[in-house]
Amino acid sequence: MLSLHEGHFDKEILKSILKRFDRICDILNSHPYSICHGDFHADNIMLNNEDLVVCDWQNVGLGKGASDVSFFISRGKAAGIDMNEDNLIAYYCERLSNYTKTEINKTDIYNTINASTVFVSFMFWAYYLKNVDFNSVSKVYNKMINSFIALNL
Repeated sequence: MLSLHEGHFDKEILKSILKRFDRICDILNSHPYSICHGDFHADNIMLNNEDLVVCDWQNVGLGKGASDVSFFISRGKAAGIDMNEDNLIAYYCERLSNYTKTEINKTDIYNTINASTVFVSFMFWAYYLKNVDFNSVSKVYNKMINSFIALNL
């Protein structure tokens, strides 16, 4: 895919990502783990009287909690839901810290979100972007690079 857009992407930063890929994987595989819904988005939340109920637990597993909140935010934004990402993550950290009795801070969540973005974009670049127009490829590339830079590896 890269050959179709030769010269449009910085090969040096792509080499930097490859060189530090093990550190990106370390972020994704580090503790703490928690129960993850695996398909957490607005369509899987129902209101029962005054209680919110999360349904569709077929993809539940043990993993990084940030993947659930990250998926929720990305799906919500894609659906046009206006949300304050920072407030949502702060609340998520507070609740997850309460349930796990372990301090979870926003930096850990943002690092996991950024590492996930780099990992998925880098690993599946050719699969997801095959025969896709330059603007779409460029958006994914820019998001991946910005996430990599934010990790400060």
